[in-house]
Amino acid sequence: MKIKNLDNSREFKDIDVHINDVVMKWEFFDRAPIGIYIIQGGRFVAVNKEFISYTRYTEQELFTINPLEIVAESYRDSVRNNAVEMLKFLRDKPYQYLAKTKDGKNLWVIEAVVPTEINEGRATLGFFMDVEKIVTDSLTDALTGLHNRRHFDDCLKKEIQRSLRHGSFLSLLFMDVDHFKRYNDTYGHVEGDKLLGKIGTIIKDSIRQTDVGCRYGGEEFAVILPHSNLQDASFVAERIRKRVEAETVALNNGVTISGGISQYKTNQKILEFVAASDSELYKAKESGRNCIYY
Repeated sequence: MKIKNLDNSREFKDIDVHINDVVMKWEFFDRAPIGIYIIQGGRFVAVNKEFISYTRYTEQELFTINPLEIVAESYRDSVRNNAVEMLKFLRDKPYQYLAKTKDGKNLWVIEAVVPTEINEGRATLGFFMDVEKIVTDSLTDALTGLHNRRHFDDCLKKEIQRSLRHGSFLSLLFMDVDHFKRYNDTYGHVEGDKLLGKIGTIIKDSIRQTDVGCRYGGEEFAVILPHSNLQDASFVAERIRKRVEAETVALNNGVTISGGISQYKTNQKILEFVAASDSELYKAKESGRNCIYY
């Protein structure tokens, strides 16, 4: 059984579809990080794991319901019209709407559909993406689960503005894994990644909800600490340092980290603020590592 794109009639390769059991064995289909489905005859005939996860229905339940049941009632007409327009005119602009999961949760999604053919019969291939997940993924470091550099830059600007507006304290902690290159060279990059992931977990578990933990780059981490002076920030830094030393022992005898803290000064430029924390981190490195300077 073959599936082909009606737009250019090129057959997809390595696809084995068994519609009798309503099962699709297609590597990309199942492993894709977004929801994918196929509709034929007004019903779902194939759905991947991500689509099932988004909608909260089981695979068999999806095969029996009207596809519009996953759409919030107030959006059903616009979704139907958008889909028809995309399929008729082969427009490639995705549309956004409010979906509804089996358990009643509202979910903003972006969807795109393309005409497809299964067993010489017309069908629709749909791509379904959770808007919140897209935003979260764009701001998160996949290895550590912390925020990424992009989010760090945006958040630091906002926290500085908030600090100036309210006259509140703001501190910035920079941390670096001691002798990380040696660790990587000795145990390999896979073990190095495990270590960074472990440190990311320790940081997340050691800071407040109002603090912002980030992977700044490589083996360097940063924590933005609103409403915190140097003393407050040093308590957090020491908590992280001690936990890293104690809790990474199982990973090839573990490692230590060094840290540097600076407190924001009125009218200080962002780069100066970052450089001040980096300078304190350098002092910690020069003083034997496994310590915090501020």
